[in-house]
Amino acid sequence: ETFSPFLERTLLIAWSVDKDQCKKFMLKACKKVLSAPIKEKEYDWFKQYVMPSTVWMFETKQGKYMYEELMAIVQSQSADIVNNMDSVYRHLEKHTKWSE
Repeated sequence: ETFSPFLERTLLIAWSVDKDQCKKFMLKACKKVLSAPIKEKEYDWFKQYVMPSTVWMFETKQGKYMYEELMAIVQSQSADIVNNMDSVYRHLEKHTKWSE
């Protein structure tokens, strides 16, 4: 729930003890960090501690790799942002001074 620093070795130990819980934690953190509005401190934490982890190359019980799960989150979050921007654009087009 917090964005505290952690060692890669600690994450690997956690993965070996409980893969499902670790996967859940990692993906939940990614969703939170990559949700709008993106906060600089949280994103810095993500870049420093989460993104470079070797855990992303591990296979899940579902036969997917963790990086595939991350990419699904990224695609979903970016789709939300694009939809929001499209909505703003459509709204602005209706403005009486749009043609100016």
